Amino acid sequence: MLQPMKKTLVAALILSFALLSNLTLPAVAESSFEGQIIKLESSDTLYYVASDGQRYVFPNEHTYKSWFVDFSDVVVVTEAQLAEIPLAGTIRYRPGVLLIKIQTDPKVYAVSRGGVLRWVKTENIAQALYGEDWNKLIDDLSAAFFSTYTIGADIDQSNDFDPEEEINETETIDADRGLKIRQQIRRQIRLADTDKCRAVPAMPALTQRGVGVVVPAQPAISARECARNKNQDDDDNDNATTTPDIINPIISGLTTTPTTTSALVSWVTNELANSRIEFSLEPPSTASSTDAVSNANYVLNHSLTLNNLTASTTYYFLVESADQAGNMATTTSSFNTLR
Repeated sequence: MLQPMKKTLVAALILSFALLSNLTLPAVAESSFEGQIIKLESSDTLYYVASDGQRYVFPNEHTYKSWFVDFSDVVVVTEAQLAEIPLAGTIRYRPGVLLIKIQTDPKVYAVSRGGVLRWVKTENIAQALYGEDWNKLIDDLSAAFFSTYTIGADIDQSNDFDPEEEINETETIDADRGLKIRQQIRRQIRLADTDKCRAVPAMPALTQRGVGVVVPAQPAISARECARNKNQDDDDNDNATTTPDIINPIISGLTTTPTTTSALVSWVTNELANSRIEFSLEPPSTASSTDAVSNANYVLNHSLTLNNLTASTTYYFLVESADQAGNMATTTSSFNTLR
């Protein structure tokens, strides 16, 4: 059926986006400066406007020059224009171009895709990867920006890392941040999440390097097939019968707060249910008589107070909660009133 298929597809796409970004789907307006470097006339701070419609700041000139040769393409914007573009984060060094370190750590790191730092364990490995002048490619990274990176696997030998491959795989800042694949997923969500009966084109599998397939390929759905499946779904809904509720609620979090002459008993149910307690000086299974308190309201958080109790006495009680279909859950416990 088309509708379940579409619901499953939308759920898979949203989950994939969340896994890629560790965020919920942001509603970001497209910017007319997409793909450009912008700055204010009164400031030297440079920003890149990414394909997600947000701007990312260059923390220093070396980071900028790992991506761009010069400043000839920088666009000056007004404060109002800058304010309309949300600031989303910091740009990292382009993978494979430079080596970095921080003053508090003697380790030298290569930059891999997605802001992953990999420790180059020996000078021989560094020379094999970056040439005899490898030490001239080391840039000191401010400790304030070190947290924007993550630490990956060490480079134990030269074939563990390929600077040229890293450069080729991240031709743009968007590619390094995984923004292009997120745009594709957003587009697929828009195409799949619709009640209109129209053709949906085939969607190729989306992959991310180092992760593999994040969204499986989806077959095309023709407008005719859409209409046929939608009509069948409507018929199925018309003929559907309601499954009776025969599942008991679940009681959890039972607590008792006694005083000398009363006790507050609280618990939680996993569905709306009423509240009732029977209590006595004997266990419920053998008690000849009991007192009871109740609340007929259907709630999730339950609290009832037992009054007129005797100090320094053990009381036994039975908790009951029934849902609106009459399914009942019970549990027993006991408490001692205070002296």
